[in-house]
Amino acid sequence: SDSGGRSMAPADLIDLTKRPTKVDRPSDATGLVDTGDLGSMMPNPLEAGAVMNSIQEISKSRIGTRADALTGNIDPLDAGSQALQDFAHCVYHKTTNTVANFSDISSFDPESNLDTIVDTTGTNLPPTFTNQDGLAAITGLPDATTPIFSPAEMNGRFRGTASVMKLVVNSLAGAGTISLGGYDYHDSTRATGERRDFEAGQAIGAVLEYAARKGKPVMVYVFTDGSLASNGRIDASQDGRGKGEWTGDNSSTSSSFFLVYNPIAKPLLMADGTDAMHQHQQLGWFSSSGSVVTTATTPGANNVNSLVDMIILNYMALHGEQDQFDTIFGGTRLGTDLDKYTAFQPIVSGTI
Repeated sequence: SDSGGRSMAPADLIDLTKRPTKVDRPSDATGLVDTGDLGSMMPNPLEAGAVMNSIQEISKSRIGTRADALTGNIDPLDAGSQALQDFAHCVYHKTTNTVANFSDISSFDPESNLDTIVDTTGTNLPPTFTNQDGLAAITGLPDATTPIFSPAEMNGRFRGTASVMKLVVNSLAGAGTISLGGYDYHDSTRATGERRDFEAGQAIGAVLEYAARKGKPVMVYVFTDGSLASNGRIDASQDGRGKGEWTGDNSSTSSSFFLVYNPIAKPLLMADGTDAMHQHQQLGWFSSSGSVVTTATTPGANNVNSLVDMIILNYMALHGEQDQFDTIFGGTRLGTDLDKYTAFQPIVSGTI
């Protein structure tokens, strides 16, 4: 969709000239760029870029010469000819930049040997970056060279996760949405929901693990279109884990959350070390019956547009830019006390 996910976004935050691209398999990721035969003939991106730059300058000069010949002008180009020259120059510049920076499409491919995302060879290849101090203990993996996904997982439910996380963590995409289906699981069992939730946790864990190996910060935001209710009957199966069966939808018990990872610093809550930090760890609250309190808590408790604003505010706050929120987005969309809706202290700005 235009929002990049399966949920709507505020209309004023949608730019239809910059629509998202669907990526749900490695071939979609590598298909984002095409450098043609030049990238194959000249593996060195600097050489390929130099050739493209020469073509770019020749074309710019040729357009100017041709325009002068047609108009009989010896003066600088008229407005129309100048616009044509600028347009061609811009197009060539974009192509030159693509060839120079992305002639090797393996940087887009989660199955390439640049990273240990998927075991395609049967051997453990060293990752580009490994944050080995305590990583094995944190992740439970034997070591940081263990592939994150098996071939079977890559052929199934995690191929989209691997493709999106590769693009985002390597700064080839500004953001990515991983949509997982089958979560409307009120089928009078608990086992189905537990298995689905575990898979979502695996996807999140893979993103965090890959960010750790690459030494990159990442923010993961998890949201859904609703929640569920149980009638109290227990699912005693192995996957049910002795919990209540899900039997129907419930729009009053849902919540969203986000996680923050930085390889060189631990996230600290606002007002860290005081009782007030708990107000920043959970923004808003539930009633004693387990329903979300929608009044006098947070703007996002009963307004999806305001919930988006709160997530944007918190992303900006990680960079120490929360004071620019009203300037960039206009007005006082979340009121004047933005710290009240901010979870973490700045962690990214000036550290990476």
